[in-house]
Amino acid sequence: MPDWFQRPENRFRTAAFWFWHHLPTPQMCREAIADMKRAGLGCILVQARLAMPLSDYLSPNYLALCRLVSDLAEEHGLSVEIYDEYGWMSGHGGGLTVQGADHLEGSKNSLVMRPCL
Repeated sequence: MPDWFQRPENRFRTAAFWFWHHLPTPQMCREAIADMKRAGLGCILVQARLAMPLSDYLSPNYLALCRLVSDLAEEHGLSVEIYDEYGWMSGHGGGLTVQGADHLEGSKNSLVMRPCL
């Protein structure tokens, strides 16, 4: 069996979500990253979930933990992606992207489909 098949690059390995319902401790991060490496993952996808208090989401402590996870993943040869979705809907940042901009809240975009030539 070829080596590239037995030891695939990260982009060909399993990627797994790591859902944060609360801020993990630095020790929890160290243990989780080591466990994910032992399990053979190639990429970790960190995503805050709605159970996490919004005051913790994107806080200095949250961002410091994201940096720690990124550094640990690099040390273990893993890829990491940090989602900004706070559950879903990419880019809304838990409502922070429109905070203080009432004129943007409740607005919507329309998609117009036209035939291709």
